[in-house]
Amino acid sequence: MNKQQLLAHPDKPWQPWPVKPWLGAIQTHSLIDTGLCYQQQPCYAAELIDEYHQGLTLTSLRQHLGSIDDHLYLLGSKALQLNLWRQQHQFCGQCGSPIERLTTEMAYQCHRCSLDFYPRISPCIIVLLTQGEYCLLAHHQHHSDVMYSALAGFVEAGESLEQTLHREVKEEVGLSASNVRYFGSQSWPFPGQLMVGYTAEGGPEDIVIDEDEIADARWFHYTDLPVIPPIYTLSGQLIHSFVNSHDI
Repeated sequence: MNKQQLLAHPDKPWQPWPVKPWLGAIQTHSLIDTGLCYQQQPCYAAELIDEYHQGLTLTSLRQHLGSIDDHLYLLGSKALQLNLWRQQHQFCGQCGSPIERLTTEMAYQCHRCSLDFYPRISPCIIVLLTQGEYCLLAHHQHHSDVMYSALAGFVEAGESLEQTLHREVKEEVGLSASNVRYFGSQSWPFPGQLMVGYTAEGGPEDIVIDEDEIADARWFHYTDLPVIPPIYTLSGQLIHSFVNSHDI
């Protein structure tokens, strides 16, 4: 997981974990959670120094999506996000003083300002627009492959999830959305999103793409789809659910 490895403390979850000799040099380590544990042991995320090359093969968590146990993926996802949060939040944003990790909850605190800082999560919506037996899929500018996916976007300050959905659909493809229905959610730790999925009926307007974000967007019949995201992604689940609702 790019310098990260899951570790477990045997019986004292809130105290520093004793470094095993075979792990070599560990830069930092922190508890993931006492409740989200593996084999009934609390787990830690440890960051290894760049020069550490003693038999371990470190790969990105993204490479293992769909190939590892769901529980291990959740642990890895949480470890990745918490380590990034720790790296990016070391000082108080109000007074600039160093902040310290609390031992009672997953938070840092500035003892000078008495401000608490919690892990940052960026909410996003993802929506599959449909018209009868057709669904709208888009090829995004930042995708180097030929994959087509559902529309997605970050929630802006002051918006509800539904307001974000209508804004993103209008901005990206120039359509209106109706009959909006919640589908499900997924933690997406690249770097720290919470994806909230919906289905909706696309309006009758002509597609007008935002060329800054979208390279192509079209209506596809459920029997004739382009390359789509894998099933372990929320976008893939939305599309497969749409196909399965017609392929009965």
